Amino acid sequence: METNLKHFFDKQGFAAALILQLEKDTDVLLINKDSIRSFNDIYEQLLPLLRVKFKNNAEWMRVINRVDLSEKQIKNLQTFPGDYLEKMTKAILMRVFQKVALRWASV
Repeated sequence: METNLKHFFDKQGFAAALILQLEKDTDVLLINKDSIRSFNDIYEQLLPLLRVKFKNNAEWMRVINRVDLSEKQIKNLQTFPGDYLEKMTKAILMRVFQKVALRWASV
């Protein structure tokens, strides 16, 4: 996946727009924004921040609603092996990416 989407990070301003939307939807602040060059960089910073949100059910549900993950998407994730929060973090990141990519495609 990383290599297929890398060309988006080559577009000037895309990473900044993605980070801004991600911070807005998840109500977290990423650090070292200047060092972000890939999805993995964002994922590594986002996962521990979402672990904190996950501990508070109301905050976690607010994140899910703001990101706009459907119940079907969440249930589908549960069929894959691995840690729930790691899968959810990837799903959140991909959903926010989708929002930003769609905006950029229409410009």
